[in-house]
Order: sequence, then C-alpha cells, then structure tokens
Amino acid sequence: MARKLNFDINKRIRKLEIQQRNRTVIYNRFKRGCIIIFQKPWTLIYAFLLILLAVFVFHTISGLRLLKDSTFTGVCLTIFIFFMFFIMMGSLPVMLGTPPKWKTIEAALVHIALVDRYGIGPALIGNEQIVKSHARRYTFLSKGIDKERWEKKQGEIEDILNVHLLEPIAYGRNRNYIVLIVASGVQGQEQKPLYDDEL
Repeated sequence: MARKLNFDINKRIRKLEIQQRNRTVIYNRFKRGCIIIFQKPWTLIYAFLLILLAVFVFHTISGLRLLKDSTFTGVCLTIFIFFMFFIMMGSLPVMLGTPPKWKTIEAALVHIALVDRYGIGPALIGNEQIVKSHARRYTFLSKGIDKERWEKKQGEIEDILNVHLLEPIAYGRNRNYIVLIVASGVQGQEQKPLYDDEL
C-alpha cells in the first residue's frame, strides 16, 4: 500500500514538473518569436495571411442560410471565429521562436539518459547560428540536470549530436539553463608530420 501511494505521488509530481516545463518552454519560445518579429519585420507576412484567412472564413460562413435564420448561431460562430483567430495570432510568435530540429536533439539527449530524476530530458529553447561563424549556440532548459552531469556526458553528447564543443559547457541566464557552443562534425586532429625533417 505504501509503495503504491509513493508511486502515485511520484507520478503526480512528474506530471506537475512536465506541465511547469512546458509552460516555461512556451514562454521562452513566445519571447524569442517576438524578438524575431522585431528583428525581421518581413515575418509579419504570416500575420497578414492569418488575417486574410480569418476574413475569408468569416465572409464565407456569414453567407450560410443557417446563420441568416438564427441570430444566436451567428453570434456564437462569430465569437468562435474571432477566438480562434486570436489563438492563431498568439501562436505565431511561439512557432517562429521554436528552434529547428528541437525534437531530434531532445530525443537524442533522452536516448543517452541525460534526464532528471523524473526521466524528463532538457528542452531546447535556442538553436542559433553565431554571426560570421560556423558555430551554433544551443540553449537548453535543464532544470534538475546540473552542469556537472552535462560535463560527464560530454563525449556522448558530441557523438549523438555529431558535433564538437568549441567552449566549455556553461550555465545560461541562471542555473536552470545550459549553453553549448558547438560546431558540426568531429573536432579536427592536429596533423603530425609523417617523417622528421631533421633526420
């Protein structure tokens, strides 16, 4: 009985941890998406397309006979359309702020058992190309997985992601975030001469 109760408590805690993690990830991606919209105004074309889609849907549905015969149905449907429109507009920064290859990278880290005590792996919230460089900056939400654990897994991380670290693993804005500066492929080995010129 005690074992079952302990299992239920751990399961509930894990569920709460996942919910908190997801909220933090969405917030970070939303914030990053807003920065991208500010830095690249051309991305507003997506918002313009959403507006056109909402206008088209509203215009099409408003011509239905069902709506003409029922004022209540028309009002409810209009509210629903605007509600969905605002949800899509709010989701736009999240989509723009979602880093590329996040599923692949997160799954790879879970595969090498880089997880917290509840089996939850790090969440990739940033995958950015460093300007005038081939290097990339990976930023992870890593609550419950300290830097020492990352350092112990460094070789496995490099192998599973097919990268090599250019700088030591570091904390981000606080100890819940980990930053990796990486480049693709295996680190180049220093070429040694095949013979000694002095001989």
